[in-house]
Formats: sequence, C-alpha cells, structure tokens
Amino acid sequence: MKTFEAWLQQAKAAQGRLQAANGGKDMPLREYRAADPVAFAQLIQALDALTPYTGKPVAEDLRELAGLKDVNQII
Repeated sequence: MKTFEAWLQQAKAAQGRLQAANGGKDMPLREYRAADPVAFAQLIQALDALTPYTGKPVAEDLRELAGLKDVNQII
C-alpha cells in the first residue's frame, strides 16, 4: 500500500514526463496520453488514489483512457 507522499511523488514525476514529452506546452489532460501513455496512466492512477485527499474524483473517461479498472472488476 502506497503512502500519500508516494502517490504525490508518482503524480509529480508523471506530470514532469508528460510535460517534457510535449515540449513543455500545456494541453488538455486527456491529450497527454498520446505523448506518453505510460506516464499518463501513472498520473491518472496517482490522481485517482489521491481523490480522498483532494476531494476531486477522476473522470471515468480518463480512468478508461489510462486503462484503470475498478477493483470489483478485477476480483
């Protein structure tokens, strides 16, 4: 189980990779997937895990783009 700090670090690292892959330009979050699908998935996973702390749930379409599945689908 990851700590808050570990999830936060994952989000920051993934965001940095996405911005670097896109030449530092800002773009809508879902469009970063094309720049680096792995970093995109890591960012969305971290943001989803941080939802209890941020109070901002990740949109379902972003979860799907990242390939995240609900724990009930996996078990």
